[in-house]
Amino acid sequence: MDKVKEAIRDNMKGKKKLYMPMWKIIDERWSGQFHRPLHATAYYLNPAIRYLPTFKKDREVEYGMLDCIDVLVSDSKEQDAIHMSINKYDTAS
Repeated sequence: MDKVKEAIRDNMKGKKKLYMPMWKIIDERWSGQFHRPLHATAYYLNPAIRYLPTFKKDREVEYGMLDCIDVLVSDSKEQDAIHMSINKYDTAS
């Protein structure tokens, strides 16, 4: 979503008065409907996104994924196994 907002800002030639109303709408929609732990997990684990050279780890996305794991998996040993698998996923190429 940040890339979309940056593109809008660039198209509006950096004039806050023009792009901020659009950013506000995006932020309201994003926070209210799409910004959930499950969506963060899907984003993070999507190989089409994850292995792009432009992919950057985002702390908020990582925390969302960890929250999702905590909700879906109650056993701490299973959670640890998932975390180890995610570490392998991160280092795969």
